[in-house]
Amino acid sequence: EILKRMHADERLKSVPVVVITAHSHLIETLPVKPQLVLIKPVNIEQLTNLVLRICPTEKTLDSLPWDVLTGVYNRSFFVARLAYALERVKQLQQNKFAVLYLDLENSNKINFLFGAEYNKRAIKETAALLKTILRPTDTIARISESVFAILIEEVYNHDTPILVALRVQNKVRKYLGKLENELQARAHVGIVLCGDEYASVDDILYEVDQVLALAKSDPKKMLDVFRSKPIDAIKNVDFLSPARS
Repeated sequence: EILKRMHADERLKSVPVVVITAHSHLIETLPVKPQLVLIKPVNIEQLTNLVLRICPTEKTLDSLPWDVLTGVYNRSFFVARLAYALERVKQLQQNKFAVLYLDLENSNKINFLFGAEYNKRAIKETAALLKTILRPTDTIARISESVFAILIEEVYNHDTPILVALRVQNKVRKYLGKLENELQARAHVGIVLCGDEYASVDDILYEVDQVLALAKSDPKKMLDVFRSKPIDAIKNVDFLSPARS
């Protein structure tokens, strides 16, 4: 009811909404989508850090938490959000979260053949697709020209990241299939399942980079599950558009 009234009030419509809850499944029932969802427990320092990022005192491009082109979060905010997730799993040792990288490999080729505006449209539409696939509690960010990062929290089943990757795979594959055949459009996904064994955010990002590189090294590899340490719970998906299948 509070969210409805805020959304209907022109004075409050642009105020960022942060929801803190222990019941993440209820977020999907809210009438208005919040800018940020945090799963309990949340300490004051974590909350202050993230709120200051979505409500910067200086409204400059560098201070904004969003990617200007797509409207999803940027790399800086994603790193802060990931730090919160890692600290949280260290407090609740049974919890897991996953980090997924999606790389639109032929972004530069699209840019060269059809121009910057066409390439921007492809990137924006990919971001829009991701918003329809993922939960409100998942964090989406564009961390480089053609790479999106996704943080999936509250992973109780180790198959969940795989199911998310397959949903991303099917949607993006269908979208890429609409592009011109000569592009040979491709996308790659790498996923790391994370727990309190990671010492830092940098360690996680390095590992996801390695998985993504592995996905890109063999385009025919559809799904690999690695069981050996240190990639104990890594799932890796690589997929092609129908134009190449």
